[in-house]
Amino acid sequence: MSAGKKTIGSSKQELYQYFNAMQYHLKISKDSRIRLDKELASSFSVFDYISDRETMLSRILADLLNPEGKHGQGKLFINKFLTMLQKKPESLTGKLTVTLEKPTYHLENFNRRIDIHLSWDNFGIGIENKPWAYEQEDQLKDYEEQLNKEFHGNYILIFLCASGRKPESIANWDQLVMQGKSKTIFFFPDLYNWLLDCRQECEADKIRHFLKDFSFFIEQHLIGNHSLERKRND
Repeated sequence: MSAGKKTIGSSKQELYQYFNAMQYHLKISKDSRIRLDKELASSFSVFDYISDRETMLSRILADLLNPEGKHGQGKLFINKFLTMLQKKPESLTGKLTVTLEKPTYHLENFNRRIDIHLSWDNFGIGIENKPWAYEQEDQLKDYEEQLNKEFHGNYILIFLCASGRKPESIANWDQLVMQGKSKTIFFFPDLYNWLLDCRQECEADKIRHFLKDFSFFIEQHLIGNHSLERKRND
């Protein structure tokens, strides 16, 4: 250690003074936050009062991606989502149909349900929403087969999950990624940044506040795969 530098805590007195100063600054910070929260309510989020199950998140995403959704922002959300997928909106024909829990009618096992299903005349997207639950056996394999048959190879299957996860129910995922037919999207940072990007252009204050709460929820609860604690129940 070079001369003149001193290690904090070389004596009990110095340790006491150091932690006493830390407690003082923490109290000042807490008091300041309390005063600011009377106007800003920085910790408040509507998501603390609703279900955090996969179905609720799927409903929210499906409504945002629907140009006729209650958000009133038209194609803002879906166009930015397609940009994230490197898909040009103008290349898609026909009206977009958004469906929750779409049955896999093209398979022998038609009891499976794709969480969010987006369909144009010439293209389809299937989103498997897995923030917490594990995949079922062959789940993504079956969804890929369903989309391939339904859209004659012109599709993309999305695995939406907490960062750090990899699909386990399909063997050729990486090959499909290379072909542009599959993609893993993480809640954080991918979906989080999509929400922030949409918020920049959203014209309705009510929706802007909602998007802020949604992004805050993701930052607090879906930032990594440490959330993978629920049983195989989906």
